[in-house]
Amino acid sequence: MKQAPAAPIADAWWTRAAWAPLALVLLAGLWRQGGALRLPFFADDYFFLDSVRHRSFLAALVSPDALGNFVRPASRQLYWWAISVTGASPLVAHAINLALFLAILALLFAVVRRLASTRAAAIAAGLLAVHYAIDIPVRWASGSQDLLAAAGGLAALWLFLRGWRFASAGALLLALLSKETVVLAPAVAALAARRAGEPWRRTISRAWPLAAAVAIWAAFWRVSMRPSAVGQLSAGPLSVLAALAHLGQVLIGVEWRAGESLVPRISIVFLAPLALAACAALIAFQTPRRPKPVADHASASRHAQSSPAPAPAVIPSPRAVLAVGIVWMIAGALPVTAVAPIWSNYYYLFALCGAGLVAGALLARTRAAIAVAVLVALALGSEVGRKLDEFATAPGAWTIESHLTRYYIDRGMAHAGRYLASLRRQRPDLPPRSVIFFAEIPAQLGWQAADGPLVRWAYRDSSLRSYYLSGFTYARASRRPLFVFQASGDTLRDITSHPLLMIELAMNFLAGERYDTARDALRLALDRNAHDEMAAYCMGWVQWATGDSTGAMRRLESVGCVADTGPSPELRDAGRRLAAGDSAGAEKILQQAVATHALDPRAHVALCELEALRYHMGGPYVLIEAFAAHLLAPGDALSWRRWGFVQEYWGRDPEALRSLERYFALGGARAAGDRVAHDLAESIRRGLPGGDIAQSFVRRWGQSDEARRR
Repeated sequence: MKQAPAAPIADAWWTRAAWAPLALVLLAGLWRQGGALRLPFFADDYFFLDSVRHRSFLAALVSPDALGNFVRPASRQLYWWAISVTGASPLVAHAINLALFLAILALLFAVVRRLASTRAAAIAAGLLAVHYAIDIPVRWASGSQDLLAAAGGLAALWLFLRGWRFASAGALLLALLSKETVVLAPAVAALAARRAGEPWRRTISRAWPLAAAVAIWAAFWRVSMRPSAVGQLSAGPLSVLAALAHLGQVLIGVEWRAGESLVPRISIVFLAPLALAACAALIAFQTPRRPKPVADHASASRHAQSSPAPAPAVIPSPRAVLAVGIVWMIAGALPVTAVAPIWSNYYYLFALCGAGLVAGALLARTRAAIAVAVLVALALGSEVGRKLDEFATAPGAWTIESHLTRYYIDRGMAHAGRYLASLRRQRPDLPPRSVIFFAEIPAQLGWQAADGPLVRWAYRDSSLRSYYLSGFTYARASRRPLFVFQASGDTLRDITSHPLLMIELAMNFLAGERYDTARDALRLALDRNAHDEMAAYCMGWVQWATGDSTGAMRRLESVGCVADTGPSPELRDAGRRLAAGDSAGAEKILQQAVATHALDPRAHVALCELEALRYHMGGPYVLIEAFAAHLLAPGDALSWRRWGFVQEYWGRDPEALRSLERYFALGGARAAGDRVAHDLAESIRRGLPGGDIAQSFVRRWGQSDEARRR
């Protein structure tokens, strides 16, 4: 028997040794992200799952997008159909996402190794394995959109470099139908496959299948995308600059708040993956350099003519590799321009793969110790970004923090889990066709979406509906068994049986100046008790606010009010009673004054202030009398001041700020010097999204979670 040639044996040994670092990188990624398997669904997950449940494969494929904001049938309709037919299990979804992440690491390793070297591949894949931008896509099932896009984009590059252009185009089309971040991948592929001295026309023409895939996707996107969704996309020079600037920020993990320690929390979850990635780099530096394949264009062309198989790869020059990496980074970052006002670190997943190529190509030419030191430094920066305990609460292309962070996801999952547990404790079962309204749920927890997919998933009943309280309507509340839950801390309280529930809901809507919704709540209250005088009185003023003065007076007269504009002589008697310490007697006199002079704003002001004195701002008639007073005297500055303070008490900050600004506009010098009102207005501004109070509230929630875990 002949002895096999030495070269193939050496090449086989080299191949095995070259891929050994990848095994360590994959283990590092698995260690870093493996905990995601224990996580539940969150926010949009329930929405996507609900949209394809009980549908066939074909029906799910052609169904409208659940959110209607993008065209992503591969990562939305098809992905979630696959999850639904496997039992709608969060474990399955997170296992798929974790597998996609590992596939991304393997594909990145393969692409960078083919373009540069095993050393560069180990560094690039190791950097991504421990990077914080991968957290959200793996931990959130809906992150499959980014993972599928990045995996498809990398597969397209790898296939194109091997000469399989049509398979590459198919992978790219699948990636584009998952997320748009890889739309410029053809430029990266064309540049990566370019041979030295080759005319640019030939380079570009070789990539026509990829361009065709983009054209097909663009046509499908144009036909399917809703005009309203297109109008929400942003573009412009500043957005482009912001998108590129945030890429550099995300690469080194520069996301932290003022006063935060820049020393990352050291734990085994951080050290073990980093040690594995570092070992992968060290082993790669001990791997013999790969013998160069065909290196000149002429010989490659001759091979292509003589064999139908793909031409041997041409290793680009170091300068060409860096050019490919830089173009890759820019190509991956530019699509973020369209959504720059809501940017987040995980948007840059495909761009970070290009950054990995640049880092790997540069560090592969240095000593192993330097390469590992840089890898460790970048991992430390990434860990600082990972532990950020807040997120940007207001849209903005130049915010220093992502709008969606790991903290956002983890916090939302923790609270949603506790809310769901308390809901099930209080209502283990719900009657079919029930509707639930949720009140006082903190913003940005991702609890409620659409008409209640989370509730339908939790109770396994497709007839259930749920909404935030802001979605209250008479039609929704009157035709189904009704339940109302109010958030209190980290639990939900069932307030369905509260005797004044509809009245309080109506007042809540009035404070938010949502008159139609307030009217619906009062209508339901009157359906339940036609003799409810308080509901009828409130309804009268709601009708007045909506321009129905005739109907308003009929309603007010039904509860004993007289359409008289005053003046009200009872005010003097009430003042004397109050001076004598008889606040109860003064209240009765003022109630009579309001009834006999219903159109006198001074009577309503007096009753409002007395109610506030006796019962604080939560008195039963404080809100409605302040509301009536500002309706009857819209030019009176103090009426707007009073109404603004009441709105702020009821938690309607944006509306309260508008009322106070109206007061400042009408009140002249007196309003300008009103420090109490100005302080309140400033406090409200700071508490709105983007303000420092809003940010500190976000952190306080996280601190309470940390204390609970301890």
